[in-house]
Amino acid sequence: MSASMSIKTEIKSFLNGFRFAWNGMICCVKTQRNMRFHTGAAIIAAFLSFACGLTAAEKCAVFLSIGAVLAMECINTAVEYAVDLICGEKRSPVAKAAKDCAAGGVLCAAVISLCVGGILFLRKNSINALKCLIYEKPYLAVIMAIFCAVWLVWVFAIKKDKINN
Repeated sequence: MSASMSIKTEIKSFLNGFRFAWNGMICCVKTQRNMRFHTGAAIIAAFLSFACGLTAAEKCAVFLSIGAVLAMECINTAVEYAVDLICGEKRSPVAKAAKDCAAGGVLCAAVISLCVGGILFLRKNSINALKCLIYEKPYLAVIMAIFCAVWLVWVFAIKKDKINN
C-alpha cells in the first residue's frame, strides 16, 4: 500500500469522525427534551451577547458556557443510552447512580452558565444596550417573541424520537 493511499484513508477516517459527532448531536436534539431546551437557550444567549454589546472576553465566557452545557448534555445522553443498553428493563441502583451523576454534571454546567449569563446580561449597561436596540429596531422584539414561542413548542409539545435498534 502506498503512502498516499494511507494518507487518504486517514483523512477520510478523520473526516468521518466529524460526521459521526454531528450525527450524535442531531440524535441528542431529536431525542432529548432538555437538549432542545438548552439549544434554544444557547441561541438566545448568543443573540444577547451581541445585542448587549458584550466585549470579546465576555462573549467568550458566554460561548464557553454554552459549549459546556451542550457538551454535558451529549455526554449525559450517551451515559443514559449505554446504561439502558447494558441494563435493559432491569432496575439497578448502580445504573440509577450513573444516570443521576451524568445528569448532575449537566445541572452543574447549566447553573454556572446561568450565573455567567446573570453577571453579564443583568448589568445596567447590558440592559440599556438591549433597550436601545429594541427602540431602534422594534421588529427584533417581535422576532424574539416568536422565536421563544416556537422554541417552547419545540421543547415541550413535540414528542421525542426513539432510537431504532
